[in-house]
Amino acid sequence: MSEPALFLGPNEGRRALNAVFKFTESDTGAKLAIIESVIAPGLLVPPHQHGREDEYVFVIEGVIGVRVGESEITAPQGSYVAMPRQIPHALWNTNVDPARIQMIIVPGGFEHYFAELEAILKDSALEDIEGARQELATRYEQPFVEEWIPELKAKYHLLLPGESS
Repeated sequence: MSEPALFLGPNEGRRALNAVFKFTESDTGAKLAIIESVIAPGLLVPPHQHGREDEYVFVIEGVIGVRVGESEITAPQGSYVAMPRQIPHALWNTNVDPARIQMIIVPGGFEHYFAELEAILKDSALEDIEGARQELATRYEQPFVEEWIPELKAKYHLLLPGESS
């Protein structure tokens, strides 16, 4: 007997931060997760690498900049980008319009990181947000690549989430 079909319409899915979870590990037997996200104009997604997951990005709308290892590219609408585990990567948007991407993360489970990060950021009683964010990154084997941040911010005139110009 086959599994029942899964269907989500364009505006359906569970939301956390700027992400919409289309399919999670519980939907796919932990095989993968599919997440849609918006990258705002001028935003640098903090450079990082995954210890356990491969990440594939499809650019649904707009144009994003991508660095994977030492390679940098501009990925217009319709592009696919592979970001293998253990290889540092970063995404950004230098355009005036938001970019919308679809992330396929293999295996599933990393989607829980977004929900946990949202809880940390919303916890007004939390005294050490940065420490909690670092602990979360360690638990999910997702170290940040801090040394890339100054270069990418200066080169493309970007801000990290939560920063203002």
